[in-house]
Amino acid sequence: MRHTLAQLGDRICRNSEERKAWSLNLGHSTEEITWTYYGKVPDVRRSEIFGLLENEHPAGSPEIELVLAYHEHSLILGAPEFKQAEKLVEQRRKVFRKK
Repeated sequence: MRHTLAQLGDRICRNSEERKAWSLNLGHSTEEITWTYYGKVPDVRRSEIFGLLENEHPAGSPEIELVLAYHEHSLILGAPEFKQAEKLVEQRRKVFRKK
């Protein structure tokens, strides 16, 4: 049931304040706890997200290549490329959380 509620909150909450309130109602002290334990992204949805990324950027975009390499675990942890990709991924997460 908690997984269902977390997914519902992820869909209907429009900003960080609403997500925080939703997490508190689930008994979590932070929304990161909710996301870590209940914010799984199914393979189908992950494919949709990457499709949206590709539509927003040219296919050969260096940023897209970095994000893909990050998700394919082909970057060296701590390397400058890894850190850059990590920042790009976090920026995308913030964009999708606002929608």
